[in-house]
Amino acid sequence: MDSLLFGGVGSRFWIYRKHINSMDLQDIKANKMPFFAWECLTINLDNGREVNIVIKNEACMTAFIMLLLYEMKSVDGKHNSGAKIIDALLRQDRKDK
Repeated sequence: MDSLLFGGVGSRFWIYRKHINSMDLQDIKANKMPFFAWECLTINLDNGREVNIVIKNEACMTAFIMLLLYEMKSVDGKHNSGAKIIDALLRQDRKDK
């Protein structure tokens, strides 16, 4: 996994906006939207492919993002961007014990 995008900014979700923009006003007012931007997540893989996910439950989305960021050792959505911070914290923890 190379990076993580939160929100409807991935290419697949950007294309889908055309469908949403063509919806009837009654459907929009009746809250018949298929999904919202804050329910979208794009995972960019090392081989250049994207995995687009819609998670409607906010608690599940938060837990999933936290798991991905932890496994990626990330502080900003990019792989290994927090590796040095994590290593420093672990060294400090060992030193305190």
